[in-house]
Amino acid sequence: MEAYLKSPQKDEHAMGKLGAEIRKEYAIPMLAKADDLSALTAVARVGEFLAHLQSTDVERCYKFDTEGVGNVFKLGTEAQALYKQAMTAQEDAYRSGKKSIRTYEPTTDERFGKLLQAAGFTSKDFLALQKYGSLSPAEGCALTLKMYRAPMRLSVPDGGEIARTILTSTQ
Repeated sequence: MEAYLKSPQKDEHAMGKLGAEIRKEYAIPMLAKADDLSALTAVARVGEFLAHLQSTDVERCYKFDTEGVGNVFKLGTEAQALYKQAMTAQEDAYRSGKKSIRTYEPTTDERFGKLLQAAGFTSKDFLALQKYGSLSPAEGCALTLKMYRAPMRLSVPDGGEIARTILTSTQ
């Protein structure tokens, strides 16, 4: 992080790496402690943003989970507004985790799979997740959107658990 700040040339790629470092060091630990409703709201808002991208920029939707959103100013007006709402909801989840004294055990891969299955994921979806990089943009976008909608299909505690897992996954 210090190297980036001291560097006279700041490129977009380096800025993305800096953002990832800050996210890993500061945001993820707080998001992991967010209460269920804050986590669910944050994931729901990202889902709304992705649903918009699915109809306007399927390529960007597809790359969202692996590369992030990129330059926000290249998004259309509605996409920028939805993105801002998603980021605001994530900030609320961050603040929830920051003030929380409760900690949640990290979700195991097995439990995450069972929760996704309960939310409607099929064996075909799990196979698609394994080969995500080879999916078409439309298929990848649809699968990403399904992931972000999954928590809302479960009880609040189970949905909150999936939502925290999604929010804290590193790209």
